This record gives sequence, C-alpha cells and structure tokens, in this order.
Amino acid sequence: VNFSSLDVHLHTEALLNTINFLNNLLPNQETTVIEEVVQDKEGEKKEVLKKLSSKKSKYEDIVDLHICADLACLRVFIREQKHNISEIHVEGLDSQVVMKKAATEIFAKLKNIVILDSDETALYKKALYITGKEVFCFKMTSYVDATDGVSYTNMKIVDSQVFLTVGC
Repeated sequence: VNFSSLDVHLHTEALLNTINFLNNLLPNQETTVIEEVVQDKEGEKKEVLKKLSSKKSKYEDIVDLHICADLACLRVFIREQKHNISEIHVEGLDSQVVMKKAATEIFAKLKNIVILDSDETALYKKALYITGKEVFCFKMTSYVDATDGVSYTNMKIVDSQVFLTVGC
C-alpha cells in the first residue's frame, strides 16, 4: 500500500468516545491454572509437568501474512469544537508486518516528524521538530509460544525482542 498524502482530522470528544468504546469491547481477562496430579505405585500424589518437544516445524519459514505500507506524508489535526489544538506532520513513514507460524515481525521507519502547537498565543509554535536521514527506526519480533510449558522458567528464552533507534 502506497499513500502520497493522508490528512486525518481528530476531534477530542470523538477521540475520547472512541477510546471508551474500544475499552468496553475488551473482555475481562481471567487466568486459570491447571495442575495435573498423578498417583505413583506407592500411592503418593505428585505434580507432573509435561515436557513439550522443541522440534522445529518444517513450515517455520512460510509467511502467512506480509503487509508493507509506505506513506510519504501524514498530517494529523487535533481540534476542539472552536479551535485547533495541534498539528502533527509525519513524513517518510515506512512500515512492514510479517506474520509466520513461529514469529511476528513489525518494522517501522520514520524520516521526519514535526508537532506544532496551534495556539495563537503559544511562545514556541514547534513543540517538536526532528528531521534527518532516519529519525526513528523500530523493529519488534514476537515469538509465538516461546515461553509455553517448561520453557516458561527458562530465562534464556525470550518471547519478544524490541530494537529502537532514535535520532540521526
């Protein structure tokens, strides 16, 4: 997906109502713990941990979903009923999502960002102004089921990796 320019106008009341609506959609999260008790020959009860095999799947490198999006310019205008609050200009946003059986990778790169205060009496109009070759680079890899079962207590196994570079 390639966009040359996208303008988004956000009204504060509508934005807050949307956030409340989305928060109400989330189900209540309850966790349950299942323990398996086994009796051995002597009648003693013991807890058993099932060991999962760490066998690699032959379909591990097959990509289930691959999305690329390039956006030359994104402008977000935040406003109230009577006046603008701020303007956000983002240029050169490249993003990518790759979903596989074993992991999901998210990549985003940003070239320029400018946040302007729209208040006429503001002392500094540019609240944030960062430009350069690569202002922001983000990569996150989330490994599916990496810490399930016996692997949960293994501190050498990670379920997510995050790499972030800010600045030129």
